[in-house]
Amino acid sequence: MFFSIFLLFYAWAGYFVTIKILSLFRKKTSSSAPGYDHTVTIIIAVHNEEKNIVARINNLALQTYDRIVEIIVALDGSTDSSLDLVHSMNYEKLAVIISQENVGRALMHNLAVEKAKGEILIFTDAETEFDKGYVSETVKQFNNDRIGCVVGTLKYNLRKPSSVAQGESIYWKYELAIRRAEERIGVLANATGAAMAIRKILYKKLRANEDVDTATPIDIALAGKYVSYAENAIAYDFPPATIQGEFASRIRGVAQTINCIMKRVTVRDIFRSPMIYFGLFWHRICRYLTFPLLLIVLSCSIAVVTSGTGNRLTFFILILQMIFYILAALGGLNFLRNRESKTVDFPFNFIASTLAMSIGFYKGVSGQSPSIYKHHE
Repeated sequence: MFFSIFLLFYAWAGYFVTIKILSLFRKKTSSSAPGYDHTVTIIIAVHNEEKNIVARINNLALQTYDRIVEIIVALDGSTDSSLDLVHSMNYEKLAVIISQENVGRALMHNLAVEKAKGEILIFTDAETEFDKGYVSETVKQFNNDRIGCVVGTLKYNLRKPSSVAQGESIYWKYELAIRRAEERIGVLANATGAAMAIRKILYKKLRANEDVDTATPIDIALAGKYVSYAENAIAYDFPPATIQGEFASRIRGVAQTINCIMKRVTVRDIFRSPMIYFGLFWHRICRYLTFPLLLIVLSCSIAVVTSGTGNRLTFFILILQMIFYILAALGGLNFLRNRESKTVDFPFNFIASTLAMSIGFYKGVSGQSPSIYKHHE
């Protein structure tokens, strides 16, 4: 039981404290040079985004960086008016790639990268919005030859101010703090598909059930290049507003992450890049196992207390768990009744989220990682 508690504590708090302390002794790997020497291609993989695509392209057209050579819109089996809307736009840098079938974002990214002319590839989504200086701030980092991938700062707009969206926004702020510390000690190996950039020469073709924001940073980190965090490259997106949307998003994301890690783990790489795998283990794998670890702690607590072999500490741990799960159950009732209360919704959302992570972990390990991306509100 106490080993499971240790794993939970270290995955959610201890790991961050460790890398935060280590980061105090490391200088940020970045570049302060102007960064106007690189040509840029922006890639958007799209499936039925008629509501967002025009606004997205107009937003990209406002970028202050003057060496954007093209914006590639990769239409992945779209059945709506996305293609007509793109063709109707009078923007000379637009290029379109069309797949008649919905083959998934990974394969569309592969096709787009093959056609891309830019030295730097920026990947983004149809719903995302960039600050005007986003590309300039991103490209600056690549003046450091050691940097192979740059992750922008994604901020969430609460389109629907629900407790789920607010909880996801808080979690994301914590995630960004971890990424900042990971970057400083050179173990950052994860990105955000809505706001990331890489050197084209470092891109490796993705498998159908992989995603660029997980597979590509790992490939780049294992190749000996740094993944850099660009604090001033600001992008905006929307978190899932419903528990169903968050649940589905977690399952898909975790399944693809586990699949990507499993395809890349070798004994040689573990010894060659131990800190990269240290980060992947504690920041990813142990977090994804939170739900079964919680069940182990609960079942062991009950067994010890009911057997009469426990002490005050084990009894106290059980009481804390019971309070937490009662609050989560009340949050579940709120969900069924379409009501909201921060006090009980947080425990419920946490349990639902960690359950989704464990399902995603199973899907990733068992080879059931999805290749088709479905948008969830």
